[in-house]
Amino acid sequence: MNYTDEKDEEDCRGGANGRRGMIGRKATPGKGRGNLGIQAQKLAQNKMLIISTLGAEEDQDEGERQLKFMNSTLTQATDEKYCVENIEKDENVLLERIRDAKDWALTNGLTFPVPRRKLKCDACGKINENIVLDDMAQFVPFTLYPSPFPRELFDQAMDVNKTLLLMYFRASLPHNFEFLKELHKSVLAVSPSLQYKANLIERKHKEGIRQPLMLICIRADYMASEEIDEKSNEKKYTLKQIELNGGSIGGYGTPQPLTALHRRMLSNVGIDNSTSVMPENLTSEMLATAMYRAWEEFGDPNAVILFVHPKIRMFLLVEARAIQHAMERIFEGKPKPKCVFLTLEEGIDRLKLNSDNSLILDGKFTVAVSMARNATDDLTTKANTEVLRAIKLSKAIQVWNTLFLLAHSKKVQQKLSKPGVVEHFFKMPEEAHLAAEVRRVMPKSWSIGADEEEADEIIRMVKENPDNFVMKWNEVAPLKRGSKNVYFGDEINEKLDSMEEKERDCFFIMEKLRPMVVKNHFVRAHDKPLLNTDVNIELGVHGCLLGNIVDGTVIDDFWPGTVIKTKLASENEGGVMKGHSVVDTLYLV
Repeated sequence: MNYTDEKDEEDCRGGANGRRGMIGRKATPGKGRGNLGIQAQKLAQNKMLIISTLGAEEDQDEGERQLKFMNSTLTQATDEKYCVENIEKDENVLLERIRDAKDWALTNGLTFPVPRRKLKCDACGKINENIVLDDMAQFVPFTLYPSPFPRELFDQAMDVNKTLLLMYFRASLPHNFEFLKELHKSVLAVSPSLQYKANLIERKHKEGIRQPLMLICIRADYMASEEIDEKSNEKKYTLKQIELNGGSIGGYGTPQPLTALHRRMLSNVGIDNSTSVMPENLTSEMLATAMYRAWEEFGDPNAVILFVHPKIRMFLLVEARAIQHAMERIFEGKPKPKCVFLTLEEGIDRLKLNSDNSLILDGKFTVAVSMARNATDDLTTKANTEVLRAIKLSKAIQVWNTLFLLAHSKKVQQKLSKPGVVEHFFKMPEEAHLAAEVRRVMPKSWSIGADEEEADEIIRMVKENPDNFVMKWNEVAPLKRGSKNVYFGDEINEKLDSMEEKERDCFFIMEKLRPMVVKNHFVRAHDKPLLNTDVNIELGVHGCLLGNIVDGTVIDDFWPGTVIKTKLASENEGGVMKGHSVVDTLYLV
């Protein structure tokens, strides 16, 4: 796929001038219905051609099969409302299409690595210690067709993403450190991990900022939540943010091949698959361009880009290859950085700080840009205490520096619902509309710590109607052994009744969303397909921003990319690896 030509380069890369910067071409505006009538007409003509050519007895079976296919497709092509359930109702035809889609996924890279495991003997049941199954892959679980999603809410998510990037960049500036410490004061004293981050930030500020440039990358996750309009008393859908992730985020490798698969599946049944209804999705290209831009700003053509992960062959590490490959495609014929992939353990011997605090790889390469994904704050391991500290104290441009990891914690995200917190980052009168944009997508949430004024009242409300709320771990306070990250319904009250008062600082309460329910087909490895099942759509919007944390200027921003995770409506929690969710794309309606 072509990335861009030279005249499109500025539009694709985005910038700090307030325009919508996008990787790839802008979707053609429109309602996405114009091609359906044309395709229906063509299908009808093909149907008449089949009827006119049927003659010989041996052609009857084939002709009837083609007519059956055309009739089902013609029904959908002339239907003004896109609905997966109506594309095909014959289960045998659906299973045939699923087999075809699986084969396409396996032959076109819609895959992920299977975890390493030792070979087990089928006969005796013993494990052969000498044979380890590695370098194996299976297709990523996916929906057979794109899921319908309101165009208006999709556009809103794209627009607010630029504002969120700016807000979290400003939150990561050194002068906001004391403000962030105040937001975390209830857990700062009891969280060794949080104390470690705070001490590291204070050390960096005391010694002087060694690298003024920072690259932040976020993924904001949304759902279309059902609400009742106060004026009309009618049901409507509003965009609500479930959470924002900015550390170990995935989803860079699958959107592009899945979009290609879904375009193919729709084309095969005569349904419009243009960018007006299926937006272009170049998520890996977006991050590749952002990291390349940071490498350029570093100013050393011989410096490398470093990807660090806890384990070899980990899904996130392999997925990072998609970023490397996108960089090779986009900047073909231009100077390109060497990309290096390390585990934390490998970094102990291969990464060192030199006398001027440059991060040196293998004693000879300077690291320009470093991305450490899924690196925990376990302070007992040498890999974390030495390798990550060296990276964080170095001159390398970091994707997610320490202050940003503090600035976007779940604790901060919960505090954004408080009056004045969002506005703290948009103080100019002409920026009031930006704060309003953020507030519109934020669900209601409440702190329940013992020293919080609102705690007793919200706990009373939860006990009366637990099904209206969700209780979440704030991800900065230490989690008690046996506790879960999220609680729903009656289990919230059970947890509240059993926890000590001080443990309440670990959690917060959020209103429970009523996500839109649609139909789709789940395709998963080693499992029977789920046909026409009720699902909820989770829209994840990626974006990156390169900025100077010393003077607060935005150098460039890059957006948007999307990753869609669609979960079973019968499950409270999603999760692709848990088997409750699959990857998906959107069909805008």
